[in-house]
Amino acid sequence: MNVDKSIHKPQMYITPEKAADTVMHHLSADSRLIVTGQIGCGKTTLARKICSLLTLTHLEIDDFCDDPDPLVSAAEAARTLKGGWVAEANVWQIPPTIWEASDFVIFLDYANWIHYIGIIRRCIRRCLRAKTWVNVQHSVKEEFSHLKIVYLYANENRRTWQKQGGITSSTTAVIRCTSRYETRRLFAQLSTNIQK
Repeated sequence: MNVDKSIHKPQMYITPEKAADTVMHHLSADSRLIVTGQIGCGKTTLARKICSLLTLTHLEIDDFCDDPDPLVSAAEAARTLKGGWVAEANVWQIPPTIWEASDFVIFLDYANWIHYIGIIRRCIRRCLRAKTWVNVQHSVKEEFSHLKIVYLYANENRRTWQKQGGITSSTTAVIRCTSRYETRRLFAQLSTNIQK
């Protein structure tokens, strides 16, 4: 992949510990956040928790994947929302206008094995809820393709982001969580800040 390095400024990731002192104490019902990472890291779960805590709208960018131009549709949806939102998607699915409009980003950057476990758990949950054998087969096929994507591309994605200087060309602050433990601590800190 040929990347124009001139658009990428070196991006400093903020640790979850530093986030409490920097970006998180400015949160409000008008805040705009992005939760991102690779497949199977728990983006949707975290985004829903944050939305519930802050009474923000959950913008699932995956909802626009069947549109003729998903990036345009997602950007338009974000633009028309009243109040704050939490946009959630894989890094490469997020439109530039959403990156630019966000107050900060939570980047779930876990080891591949954590993604594998998350995908397998999701597959089991989906299979247990499935009403027919066809639904079970569809779930297994879809989640197997997700395992394959992580296996084939996750490390390459990380190398590309490192070469580019970060996951986005915008100047948006990015909080990088490298474990589920860090993510839980970040959410606990966020909850504490809201209650103050």
